Amino acid sequence: MGWPDFIIIGCMKSGTTVLAHNISKHPNIKLIKNPEDPKKASTEIRMWNDGQPYHVFTNKGIDWYRSLFKYNDKIQFEKCANYIEQESTMKLMAKYIPDVKLILCIREPVSRAYSEFQMQNPGKKFTYEIAESRGYIKRGKYYKQIKNNVLPYFPKENLHIVVQEQMKDNTQLIMAGIYDFLEIPPIKFGTQEVTSQEATNRNLDLDKDSKIKSYKVWQSKYKPMDSKLEKKLKEYFKKHNEKLFKFLEYSIQEWK
Repeated sequence: MGWPDFIIIGCMKSGTTVLAHNISKHPNIKLIKNPEDPKKASTEIRMWNDGQPYHVFTNKGIDWYRSLFKYNDKIQFEKCANYIEQESTMKLMAKYIPDVKLILCIREPVSRAYSEFQMQNPGKKFTYEIAESRGYIKRGKYYKQIKNNVLPYFPKENLHIVVQEQMKDNTQLIMAGIYDFLEIPPIKFGTQEVTSQEATNRNLDLDKDSKIKSYKVWQSKYKPMDSKLEKKLKEYFKKHNEKLFKFLEYSIQEWK
């Protein structure tokens, strides 16, 4: 039995699934999934969210979780897009694996919110009231989640942040940064744009001889958001983004 060496902790609709599959293409790295999940494409164990609707920690127990990490010759990891959302989740994780490395995926918060809404409510109208009342805005306050949920339990040097837009524009550079954070030698592939639904299709990134040929990057096919709503939301997030930029010690130009 073992423990994960690192965990991808979110955020939702920021490319966590594609990133998990890209990282797992490294010959020294193994993505650990829940073998009892009926969805074959699922990449989430959901261990540390000890609440509705999963209760994995309570129902399965820590020994069950540790039994999944049995590939001792590999660097092992799991991912869950909403681990970062609750302080109790990060506190529980830190109790058992205080030295684990964390990779946080983030995305321009307005486009992230709209993408999450469209995934859950395809074709329906997105409004400010919906964004506020259903947590779409809350999940885009990245610095607040880092400050309140992560840093009280994990040192800053254990956290590596991946910006989705930068990953799309310069996949090789960002992947190299991830490998440097994990302290393993990098690997290089080409890139191939896919939808989130295609992210787990192994055939899309293989040559005819079944050798890996490419990393995957993201694409969205949603109709544009209402321009007035987009402007209002971007104005709202300005102060939150500035706090994040101060923490990062650089501005994310792709969000300007």
